[in-house]
Amino acid sequence: MELSSDEMQLLDDRPLMDVSFGIYVNAAIMVAHKLKLFPLLASGPQTLPDVCAALGIKPRPARAILAASSAQGFVRVSGERYSLTPLAEKYLLETSPTYFGFFWDLLIGSADNNLSFSSVERAVLTNAQQVVQGEHVFQTVTEQAEMARAFTRGMPASAWDLDSPGLG
Repeated sequence: MELSSDEMQLLDDRPLMDVSFGIYVNAAIMVAHKLKLFPLLASGPQTLPDVCAALGIKPRPARAILAASSAQGFVRVSGERYSLTPLAEKYLLETSPTYFGFFWDLLIGSADNNLSFSSVERAVLTNAQQVVQGEHVFQTVTEQAEMARAFTRGMPASAWDLDSPGLG
């Protein structure tokens, strides 16, 4: 298929890059969440050395989680200081009524076993859920009280936020 120069200019390979590298960005943001980067930045703008000292990590991985968080719109950079965006303030601080972090905790808790390529492939090929083991997902969850509590806390707060444009 031959494309004209106008058609070539309209082609955008960003979706390919999003699929190819999105897994790393998502994982970096989950690590930032688990390390409590967002509450740290809520205390005020922080420099890279501040972030490294507070989180106990080296500059290279700190830059990686800050860059991933910035690329997704959770962190902004001004000069040499990092701070939260309004989006992060609304959804990534536990003090917010629309806190989304419990859902991320739920994802983190099941990611190693259930969010890999092989588990998704297995789910597609076998038509069977891979999230929890057992005869039925809800039976298993009700039998495991802590998982049930995590699931309830993890229900996205944005689902109850009627002002959220992404839902509805």
